[in-house]
Amino acid sequence: MGNSFPFIKNIFGGGSKKQAIDSSQSAQATSQDSPVYSTDYICDVMKNLIEQLKERNIPITECRMSDYHFHEYYIRVNANPETIKTLHFEGAKIVKNSIVCDCHWSIMEFKEETSH
Repeated sequence: MGNSFPFIKNIFGGGSKKQAIDSSQSAQATSQDSPVYSTDYICDVMKNLIEQLKERNIPITECRMSDYHFHEYYIRVNANPETIKTLHFEGAKIVKNSIVCDCHWSIMEFKEETSH
């Protein structure tokens, strides 16, 4: 399966699977959360949301698989949480400042980050 969202891969620096992630481009990997190098397992609900964000030029600041067995992803979006109200989706719920899909419990968190 190919990566239908190549712009996500770019946040990881485009290196090999074994290469360390540049912390300026993506969140640091921890022992509990492995970095994601492929978006092949992202569910259709999250792919749809990612497409909508891409169309609006809203940046994704982090994308990682939080549970490999269940293909559960954590995606952080640099946007005001009010953006959630403007997105169209089915098969997910709004929980606080996040969207959680019903199928894999993937989380898309909206958090506006300011640069200093």
